[in-house]
Amino acid sequence: NARKISPRYRWDKVMCGDPTLPIASEACCSIGNNYATRNSLYAGERLNFDAAQNRCDAVSKDLCDFYRVGGDYYLNKGYFWTSDGCKLQVKINRDGTVAIVHRPSDFEERVTWVDEENSNSFKVYWERSGDYPTVDDNCDGACYVVPSEGSCLCDTRVIDSVVFNSMPSSIHEAAAKLNIGSIGPDVFSSGSYSTINNSDTGITAYLKDNKFDVDTIFEFSDDKGRTFLMKNMHSSVYLQRITGGLTGHSFRNAPQFMSFVPSETTIRDAQYETEATLDHYFYSDNTAPFLAVRYIQRLVTSNPSPRYIESVANAFKTGSYTTQGESFGTGIYGDLAATFAAIYLDSEARNILLDADPFTGSLREPILKVLALMRSMNFVSLSPVTRIDRMKTTTGQMPHEFGTVFSFFLSEFKPYGRVGDANLVAPEATLVDMPKIIGLLNGLTSLVKFGLSQCEGGWGPDYCREKLYTTSASGVLGFNRTTIMEEEF
Repeated sequence: NARKISPRYRWDKVMCGDPTLPIASEACCSIGNNYATRNSLYAGERLNFDAAQNRCDAVSKDLCDFYRVGGDYYLNKGYFWTSDGCKLQVKINRDGTVAIVHRPSDFEERVTWVDEENSNSFKVYWERSGDYPTVDDNCDGACYVVPSEGSCLCDTRVIDSVVFNSMPSSIHEAAAKLNIGSIGPDVFSSGSYSTINNSDTGITAYLKDNKFDVDTIFEFSDDKGRTFLMKNMHSSVYLQRITGGLTGHSFRNAPQFMSFVPSETTIRDAQYETEATLDHYFYSDNTAPFLAVRYIQRLVTSNPSPRYIESVANAFKTGSYTTQGESFGTGIYGDLAATFAAIYLDSEARNILLDADPFTGSLREPILKVLALMRSMNFVSLSPVTRIDRMKTTTGQMPHEFGTVFSFFLSEFKPYGRVGDANLVAPEATLVDMPKIIGLLNGLTSLVKFGLSQCEGGWGPDYCREKLYTTSASGVLGFNRTTIMEEEF
């Protein structure tokens, strides 16, 4: 039952609106007149469709398909309900992704992201094992064929259904079947909901009128410490035939944060959606073992055992780690104190017997080799800020110069030779090729001979002016006496 909503002028771009949501204002016309007026309580007021119709009824007018809404622009810069109906359609691509299309009854120009040229496709979860119409099967004879785009244009109908008619058997079942969040029952008037608690499963149900229906709210907590309030409702988008009736194809109607209505898009909703996306990644079941492997590879060994990975992943998930009577962490999911305690205090990181095992340890990163030389040879900076140039080019690595968001190394990289033949990985070996090996050796040799200089492939910021008897103006290694102290003269 979508309705067309429009800006104040008829020639502006229109779209469909959900009549149950307060996303547009009233536009009231007298009989035989298509110039509309407002009957609002305040500037910027938005109503649902029924409330807008009631406002017009109150002044003996009707919602209409107006030509223009009167009044000052700053008071009327949003969208307005009209009396026209509106179809919701989807374009279905060969890969099963869909794009949303709005079709008003009079085929006016539409908002860009819901017109027939819309190419903003997104993934959906088809509910019949991936079965959906395609142009290759003539769209099942049920939808319009769009040969220029290789897609099917189908009418839709949204159907909401009850998920549980009784208490779920477990939190796992509830989390797997409930996909739509809910506001808390305390938002409603006192006595609107009755409560059922299941101490065995840890699930609480809030019932309206003492029955399980789409208004029922379930509350439970998962193994990561999050508390959920979920509606007892499954929403599906069914495809309709051109001639009417359902095709049997459907996909889950995914919730969204951002409104399609231009005047209703807000920074707040964008921030909510971004936060929800980041939470989805952060709380994914894959996150803990994914981070555990990479933390261990960077800090301890390139080929950690499954037991070691599991120990660190569990510390990340539970937020706690205990060893020899000492506990670390706050007990909150993602606690890094517990995670790093599990990394550094594990026997696989501390047992010196493993130093003799060729399967343990890791290849030192180029930049750590350079820093190790500078520290052990007592590098003395002769300028307020030590500047190093061309290290990324010559060695493949430099702070803040990652080639991709996945850092310098590939976690699963297997180099040619004995390491790869043994089915072991060596992420740091991603940077080990002949030009970079020579670049690293040239840079280290130059640092020893001239200090921080450009001479002979060095990483100094200035042109090569140093000789074996002249110190660098940027910095030198103090341990091997390349510097000349003033008091020695």
